This record gives sequence, structure tokens and C-alpha cells, in this order.
Amino acid sequence: RMVLLGGSHLTFLHEQRSLDVTMPGQGRRRLLEVWRERYPDGVMLMRVYTPDWTTLDPQAWAAHCVALYDEVKHLTRHLTFANEQNLPDEAPSQAASHPPQYFWSKEWYRRIAQWNEAVIDALRAARPEMKIHWPAFAPGHSEDQDDNGDGTIGFEICRRAIEKCDVLDVHCYWHNADELYNRWEWFGGRFVRAHRIFPTMPIFISECGGFQGQSPALGDQMAWYLSRLYDYDYVIGATPFIWDSGPEHDVNRWWGNERLIQAVTAMPKPSAPMPVKPVPGPSPTEPPPMVQLSPLDPTSLVADLRERLPTRGEARYEKRDLAGVDTVIFHWASDVVRDYTPLEIAQYQTGPSSPTPFPEIAYHFMITWNGTIYFLNDLDERTWHAGEWNSRSIGVLACPAQDYLLTDAQILSARKLLRWLKEALGGRELALKGHNEVRETSCPGPGWARNKARILAVQLPTYPFEYHYVLLGQKPEGVVPWSWLEAMRDYIRTFRVTVGFSHDHAMMASERTPVRHVTIIGSPDAEVPVSLEVEEMIRASGAIVNRVMGRTAEEIKAELDRRVRDGKPYG
Repeated sequence: RMVLLGGSHLTFLHEQRSLDVTMPGQGRRRLLEVWRERYPDGVMLMRVYTPDWTTLDPQAWAAHCVALYDEVKHLTRHLTFANEQNLPDEAPSQAASHPPQYFWSKEWYRRIAQWNEAVIDALRAARPEMKIHWPAFAPGHSEDQDDNGDGTIGFEICRRAIEKCDVLDVHCYWHNADELYNRWEWFGGRFVRAHRIFPTMPIFISECGGFQGQSPALGDQMAWYLSRLYDYDYVIGATPFIWDSGPEHDVNRWWGNERLIQAVTAMPKPSAPMPVKPVPGPSPTEPPPMVQLSPLDPTSLVADLRERLPTRGEARYEKRDLAGVDTVIFHWASDVVRDYTPLEIAQYQTGPSSPTPFPEIAYHFMITWNGTIYFLNDLDERTWHAGEWNSRSIGVLACPAQDYLLTDAQILSARKLLRWLKEALGGRELALKGHNEVRETSCPGPGWARNKARILAVQLPTYPFEYHYVLLGQKPEGVVPWSWLEAMRDYIRTFRVTVGFSHDHAMMASERTPVRHVTIIGSPDAEVPVSLEVEEMIRASGAIVNRVMGRTAEEIKAELDRRVRDGKPYG
């Protein structure tokens, strides 16, 4: 693990040959050798770049990489052999004949997987000791989630080849403070999503930074960012990316940003062992002790994190009288489907980006997807989780999984927790509520009614009407043309349907209704389509699916107007 997570990009190998530095009493020396002596356990990554990987024979390219590697293997064994292969800029010979979105399609990711696996096999055969890095993908291009709406997830398509590597490279960028502090997983913390897909692989953040090179705020952002990386045991290094490739990138140029140098120089740099496969996920430094909450139930063990999570300085919650506690309130963390850890929640809530200055984590308990119950604050602490209900309630964080539903393990643990709390508070009954039942909020999500019923083991009522969701296509760069919505005007006014762009909502919206209809707008080959794969996914969820064929607003309007005339919303 590097003492300072960082590094330097050298465009060509000849630059590092001539990159010397004057050392007191030693004369001129190669900078990379000085770095290695100063940080003997640090990760130095050699990135070999080609302007168009698709034009190269993989075995010949591997031989080229080996020749370069042999020149620096006394300094490092780490090598990555390509860069952001899911961008058209990295394959200019193909860019003229394909639209941009083709470069994050299933077909293109399969091509990446095939070429990369051939390179990896050749590198492994030639230099078995080499630490091979999987080249980072450009984030936000269907690499870690389906941005196309057609089921494409590049990491999954490339899984076999990726798992032949030693380290997974990831790129993490942000444009402003809001993206860094408040949208962590989508920008600066994008590597967390990769780790969830490959939990046993060390990660190297081979590019990271903000697109405000001369802003003084960038220094504080980078210091905060690099410091936070030490909380993730599986991150073995990170290289801030310094733009210096011509006048067109002057706005992103970091040179001369003195605040950045000062902030990063002053940041704490804890030492930590470098992980190798397999590695654990982010967690407190030691396993939490287990405590038995209920003396009558030998299975009532919870992981005790009280006094072990980050706090906001010396501030603490005030105490309260437990005699007034009569309610348990459930929460979620966000509408992102993700199994957060207690450490991540505590770091955010007590960190600089939280809009509320929580002194400690806001909840008494947290239940993760595998059913683990974490004890976070004493019951007599008046934590800040539900406004005026704080004095009378116990706060429980349980992040839902697919379709905003808690996992079966979470449901079972929630039932256990309610039994424990009833006993701990003298045997009195406690009401179970969602945050949205006591305050105006979307928390704990649209699946709460069903989650609550599952916890209480009651049967939900069914609605005496059919549900009808109209689904339109979307892509990362936008949604269907506005003319399509105009074409739907009479249809919407006549049948009063629910209209949206989320296939998740189409599958889960009102599962309590006896019949669910989903109408898909547009042909599979339309400019902004709902793919056939998504259609089959929705059909498999139990919905009755029909599709309005058409590639233009005129074609779609003609079919919808016919349905209005015939009084048949489903065709």
C-alpha cells in the first residue's frame, strides 16, 4: 500500500529514462528509482498505451509490452496494456462506421473480452511474475450497470478475462463538489460499484480527479478524496490525472495550483498492508464483537459497532428516557440499489458533505442484505433520524435490494430485532412505521408497504383494478423525442395510464394488483428503443406486455389513435 496514494503519468518510456532529479550528496538520479527507494512497498503502475488497439495483433502487442516491462521490472511488476477501450476515441479506425453508443454495446464488449484475453494469456506465458492489471473502462458506459436499457453490463461480459488478471483498474472523475461529496458511488467512488461485481480483486484507481484544474477547491477535494481511499482495504493505489495535452485542456490543467499541492502534502498518510487476492470488502479495522441482546434468546446475536464508527469530533447525541419509546422506524439510505456498509453511512453522515451535521451515525441499528444486524447506538441515545419522533422511536436502516424490496434475510432479521426490542423495553408492544409514515419523505422507498407487511407477516390487500404502465425508451444521452409524447396526448387523456422510462418500475409498480399491463412504445430498432431483452424481462415478471410498433412519431400516433377510437388500450 502506498504511503501516499498517487503517481505520475509518463507519456512514453523514454521520458522516464531522462526524468532525473538532483538529490543532496547523490547528484543526478532517475526519479523513479528515488521513488522506489522512498516507497519500497508502493505500487508503481506501468500503463502501456496504444492509440487504436483494434488494429493490433494481441500476441504482437503482448510482446511489445513485455519488452517495455523488462526495462522497468526492477522497479515494478505492475502493468496494464490498454485504456478505456469502451470509447470510440480509443478505436478511431472503427469510429467512423459506428455510432458512439456502439462502443458500449454487447457486441463491442465481447470484442474487448476476446482481444484482452489473448493479450493476458500471452503476457502470463511470457512473464509469470507480472502483476497484470485489467485496463480501466470509461465510467458511465454500461460497464457496471445497464445504461443502454438492453441488458449490457461490460464487466459481466468480460468477467472470464478480468478474473485472469491480478488487479482491476478503475477510473473515477467528478465535475464539482456535489458530485464528489453527495454522489460518491457515481463519480469519485465509482470503484465501489466495480468492487461489488468483483469482491475478491484488488483495485487500482489508475485515473482520478476533478475537471477544475485551477480551482483552489480542487486541492481540498483531492486531499479529502485520497484520504478517504484508505478506508477501502481493497484499493491498492490511485493516480491523480493531470491534464497537460494542449491548449484545449487548459481549463483542466493542474500545474500551478498551489492549494492542491499544499492540501495533498498536508493530508494524513497512514501506512497499510497491500492486499492481494482474495481481499475483504470495506469494514472496520477489526471484526466487531458480537453481543447477545436478549438473554432469553441464544440466537439473538448482533454485531456491536457502538463507539467504533466515525463521529463528528467530540459531539455526541443527548440521552433520553426509554419509558417514552413506543415506535420502531425503518429507513433507507437512497434510491440506489446497493448494500451499504455501516462504515460508509457513518463516514458520509459525519463527514463534510452531509447537509445535516450528525454527531454520530443517525440510527440505532442497521440490517444488511445478508441479514447481519449491526448495533450502532445505545437505545437511550436520542439519535437524529425522524425529527420530532426522535424522542419516542428506535431508528433502523435497512437498504432494500431489487425492486425496492428487502431480502428474505433482512425480513427475518427485522422480525428478530422487533422481538428483541420488545423484551429490552419491558415487554411493551412497539409500533412499526416507515420514515414516510411520520414525515413527508420518500424514505424508506416505494416498496415499504410490502416490506412492512412481510415483516409483520400480514396479507396485503389487492386493488380491484388493473394497473397499466406505458414504458418509453431511454439512453445515457437522453430519452425519446418530445414529439413521441405529443403523439401520445389523446391516448393518455383517454386511458389515464402511468407513463415512465424505467423498466424496473414497469416490473414492480403495484404488484398487489390482480393484473399488470405494460405497453411499450416504439419498435426495437427505433432510435431510442426499449430492447427485446427488456421486454422479455418485464414479461417474465408476470406482466402482460404489448408493444406499439413504430420508428417515428407519426407511426406511433396512428396506432395509438386507433386504440382510442376502438376503446382498446392494449391493442
